[in-house]
Amino acid sequence: MGELGHSLNDRELKELIKEGTLIVPDPPGKKIQPTSFEPALGDVAYSIDTDAAGIIRPKENETVYSRIQQLPEQLQKQVDLTKGFELKKGFTYLIPLKEKIRMKPSFYVRSSPKSTYGRIFLNTRLLGDHNPCFDELHHHYNDAEPLSLWLMVQPLAFNVIVHPGASLNQLRFFEGFDARLNMQQIHEEWKKNPLLYLEEKQGTRTPAEPHVTDDGLQMHLDLSGEDTGGIVGLRARKNPIPLDINRINAYDAEDYFEPIKQRGRQSII
Repeated sequence: MGELGHSLNDRELKELIKEGTLIVPDPPGKKIQPTSFEPALGDVAYSIDTDAAGIIRPKENETVYSRIQQLPEQLQKQVDLTKGFELKKGFTYLIPLKEKIRMKPSFYVRSSPKSTYGRIFLNTRLLGDHNPCFDELHHHYNDAEPLSLWLMVQPLAFNVIVHPGASLNQLRFFEGFDARLNMQQIHEEWKKNPLLYLEEKQGTRTPAEPHVTDDGLQMHLDLSGEDTGGIVGLRARKNPIPLDINRINAYDAEDYFEPIKQRGRQSII
């Protein structure tokens, strides 16, 4: 059996940039994380009328940009992000990313939202030239040229002001198609290194009993509220004031979220 597939680490990501596989126009700086890369928004966005046009994806012989240009002019409008632009709840935007990727065999890329923006219900999905799927890039669609990357952004709860250079999603690069642990491998890893622990009232931690499904290792929510003043969740309020993602520690959380108390219940809907 050959070497198992794996998720590339920060050293390997730097090597991808050095060899020109990951094309980064600006110094990467903090975009390189231990196991992921955070791409940057470009200078423009396209507001797409998905009610009329539907959710667009490129075909294998198309770029994302050419797919946008096929839409009637009234269904796609270009906007400038350079001075900050307000993305409005209920609308869909396609934003080109600054980076490009040269795909190669036994190599694939997956995208997920950054947790920072998931907390404000900013839905993001990656699109790449010639790849007719969301959040994944595969070499067999096209590995002859660098792929342009785009991010579909949909504010679900609040209006959000974005700027060029912001990173809303993260990319993970995988070498080999068996990079995901199966159920047996998760159990074997658990025996060597328990990944989840239960915290007792005395502050001690004991390994939790692993619950493994075909989707991976399950985690359960804490609905006791013992360590959070009885708060077990937050519900988004209706607030017309947009959140500028460049402003850090500038907003009062309770202006945007309503605390949900435990109130003696063991479940929540």
